[in-house]
Amino acid sequence: MAALVFLAVLSLCSIIGNFNLIHSQVEMPGLNLRPSTLLDIPSMRQINEDELSEQYRQQWWEEYIVSFPEINLILQDLSTGDVLGYLLAKIERREESGTLSIEGEIISVAVDWRWQRRGLGTAMIQK
Repeated sequence: MAALVFLAVLSLCSIIGNFNLIHSQVEMPGLNLRPSTLLDIPSMRQINEDELSEQYRQQWWEEYIVSFPEINLILQDLSTGDVLGYLLAKIERREESGTLSIEGEIISVAVDWRWQRRGLGTAMIQK
């Protein structure tokens, strides 16, 4: 079954305010939820190609990771170093009628098929 893909609008407070809690609150022994880096792109792309129908260019991945490093996450197996899943998101700032509105959007969430149905995608979204 294809990995879960979610589109959601989140408040900046929720995204940034809880970011520091992400690493300490996730109860997944042997797994690490951490910010993604450019070095993670090959693993993220492989999961994306295996699990989702939409495919993205290298530049697309780089743009999100560089532009929003505080909210793009990797779920990693500590014993092997393998990337098991990712969450890719962005923050948008809009000004309407003199009021600044800040929203976050989850672009893509995917978990390697061997690790699906264990709540890992949900954990990445909730945390």
